[in-house]
Amino acid sequence: MADDEDPNDDDNGQNPNQQQQHSIDIWIESQNLLKNSEILQHEHVYLNGYSTLVFVGSQFGGKSSIINRFIDPTTKSLSLDKYDETIGLEYRYLCRRIDSLFDDRQRSKQQQQQQMNETISLENNEKICNIWELGYELLFIDLLKFAINLETIQNITLIIVIDLTQPNKMSILLEQIIKWIRKYLQSLLATNDDQFEQQLRQLALKRSIYYRNDQDQDNQDDRPKNPLLIPVTIIGSKYDEYQNMDPEIKKQITRYLRLVSYELGGQLLYHSCRSETLTKRINQAFESLAFDRLTFDLNERSKPSISTNIAKPVLLPFGYDTLAKIGVESKSSESVMDQAKKQFEQIFPQKILEQSYQSTIDDDIDPRFDPNFAEPEIDKILEYKYMLLDK
Repeated sequence: MADDEDPNDDDNGQNPNQQQQHSIDIWIESQNLLKNSEILQHEHVYLNGYSTLVFVGSQFGGKSSIINRFIDPTTKSLSLDKYDETIGLEYRYLCRRIDSLFDDRQRSKQQQQQQMNETISLENNEKICNIWELGYELLFIDLLKFAINLETIQNITLIIVIDLTQPNKMSILLEQIIKWIRKYLQSLLATNDDQFEQQLRQLALKRSIYYRNDQDQDNQDDRPKNPLLIPVTIIGSKYDEYQNMDPEIKKQITRYLRLVSYELGGQLLYHSCRSETLTKRINQAFESLAFDRLTFDLNERSKPSISTNIAKPVLLPFGYDTLAKIGVESKSSESVMDQAKKQFEQIFPQKILEQSYQSTIDDDIDPRFDPNFAEPEIDKILEYKYMLLDK
C-alpha cells in the first residue's frame, strides 16, 4: 500500500476541485457560444447564408431582363428582346462569397463588457440569393406562397416592377399586389408568436424613416401608418420610353408612385434596361438587398444618392420621403392615399385586369387561341395534328 498517496488526488494526479472548476468553465463557454449563435441568427439573419428576392409586377415590364442583368452584368442590352415570357413562377439564384467581420461594436453594452476582446470572424462565407419571378401579373399570384414563408420572411425583399408607360394599369395592379401580400403575411404570421411579428413591425418602422434628416425623424405625424412588414422596392421600368412622355403625365405618375412607396416604407427607382448607368444603379440596390446586413440602424447610414426631379430618373431610398416632400398636406397618410388613388384614376382610368386573365376552363374558349398560354412551337404541332384530323 502506498501510504504517501494523497486521498484527494485522482488517478491523473489532479484535484477534483480543479476538475470541477474546469468543467464549469467549459459549460460557461458553451453557453456563451450558444448566446452568440442566437444573436447572430436573430439579429443578423443573413448569416444563415440565404436571402430572397421576389419579383412581381407588370407583364412585359422587363422583370426577366432586370434579373438576368443582375445575375450577369455583362449581358448586352441588344439581347434583351430574346428572353422568353415568364410563365407561372420561375426560380434562379445567385451565389457570392462574402468576407464578414463582426466586432463588439455591433453588440449590446452588456455583451461588450462580458466579452470585450472577443471578435467573431467568418471568412469566405458563401451566401446564396434566391430569385423568384412571377409571370402574368396576378394570374398565378398564389404561387408566391412557395417563395414567401416563415423560413424566408426575415430576409426577403419584394420587388414590384411597374411599367411606367402603362399608367392605365398601374394603380389597380399595385393595389391588388399589395392587398394580396398584406393578407397573406397576416395569415402566415397568425401561426407564429406575437413577438416575431412585433420584431418585423419594429424593423419596418425603422426602414420607413431610415434616410430622413433629424427634423423629419422626430415628426411622428408624417410617418407611414402601416408600412409593409417586408422590404419593398418599386422599380419604374422602361424609363427610356417614359422620358419622352408629357411632363404633366410624368408628374402625376411620379407623385402617385412616391405616395405608394411612402405608404409601404419602401424605396423607388426608375430604370431602363437599355441604360448602363441605370442598370449599374439598380444592381447596386439589389446587391445591398441580397448580400448586405439590413438592420436599418441610423448609425450605419451612408450618404444616399437621391433624385426627385421628374426630368431625370427618380431615385428615393428607404425612408427618405415625407408627405411634405411629395407635396401633400395632410395628417393622415391613409386618407391621402385614398384621395391620390381617386385623383390618379380620374386622369388614368384603370383597365380591368381580369379581362386579360380570362380562364381557358370556359367551354367557349379554345386553349389554342388563348394568348395567356401561347406556346408557338407547341401550337404549330397542334395545328398540324388538327389539320390531319380534319382530313
